[in-house]
Amino acid sequence: MADRSAVPLRGLLDADRLAVRTGASPADAVRSGPPGPTRDRILDLLDGHSEALDRTCRPGHLTGSALVADPADRRILLMFHSKLERWLQPGGHADGDGDLARVALREATEETGIAGLQISEPPVDLDIHLVEPPAEDPHEHHDVR
Repeated sequence: MADRSAVPLRGLLDADRLAVRTGASPADAVRSGPPGPTRDRILDLLDGHSEALDRTCRPGHLTGSALVADPADRRILLMFHSKLERWLQPGGHADGDGDLARVALREATEETGIAGLQISEPPVDLDIHLVEPPAEDPHEHHDVR
């Protein structure tokens, strides 16, 4: 697969419109994450869907999550997601916010109640996973962590 980060004008017109709307470029956050097919798929979503930051976007949309770690104890925090019925790191929908680090920090703070959390950039992981929430159609979360 071609290294898409080497092509500066990759056709990110939709992502550029997202940057204007939100003041941050989600494509930049994704590009700074680990290279590979997951990153390529997330960039393709941004290329084809100007509404990729909205939870109604299908086949999927962007989410931001945080790996809340306690380096002293060498532990990470997982939370039980009642709708999806599984243990996950804190995170959630971008809801139109193109600053995915801010999304991750906001969601981690809201969900954990821990004040003073800090986000380190660039993203340490990118993931695409299928979710099947009750009363919604199955769709993908394109997660920037």
